[in-house]
Amino acid sequence: MQSMTPLKTLALTAALFGSLSAHANLVVNGGFETGGDFIENFGFADRMEIAGTPSIITGWTAGNGGGWGYSWWMRKPSFGASEGDRCLSLDGNIGSGSWVEQTLTTVPGTQYRLTFDAASDDNAGPAVTEAYLDGSLLGSLTHGTAFPTGASEYPNLIWEQASFDFTATGTSTVLRLYDATTGWYNSIVDNVSVVAITPIPEPAETGVILGCLLTAALVGQRLRSRARR
Repeated sequence: MQSMTPLKTLALTAALFGSLSAHANLVVNGGFETGGDFIENFGFADRMEIAGTPSIITGWTAGNGGGWGYSWWMRKPSFGASEGDRCLSLDGNIGSGSWVEQTLTTVPGTQYRLTFDAASDDNAGPAVTEAYLDGSLLGSLTHGTAFPTGASEYPNLIWEQASFDFTATGTSTVLRLYDATTGWYNSIVDNVSVVAITPIPEPAETGVILGCLLTAALVGQRLRSRARR
């Protein structure tokens, strides 16, 4: 069996640790940036109610329990996003329950971390955002305790990150974000991510491993050089 040169060993090691540290987001369009034509309606600038087109946002399906439930696709400059230019407001007023969901491709037994950014309607609140997996509650975030100052605070929304871990039980997992606010304050969400949690060696451990591999490669190269003499 042919031994690897030091350079090949280092390249293989770099690729190995690169694969461990690379976490691909399973969520399609987690920032709600892409989709069909954005058409302002209900008299609001930079805001679109999508009840009539629940799948207009790429990768997502929106819905509500009827009544006063709405889903607003919002964009800058009138509405501040946590990343990119757009976000989504789940406006499930007085128990009407608005939600957005997406089916993820998962590996059974693999642990994942869900994160998303949440804000509340006009920085008021509190607003409650719940995360569900296959219909079961994973966790919730309550955000916002202030009240509007009079001037609109929508362009400068205050964001907080939610983070929940879970272990997949099937090859597909339905993720739903739901507005569980009992009052009128909307849950606004953005920057949704689900990544596999992979153990990554500590820096000291990485250095030891690299050192051992490089030493082994150098020894092997010297032995081969002697054998050719």
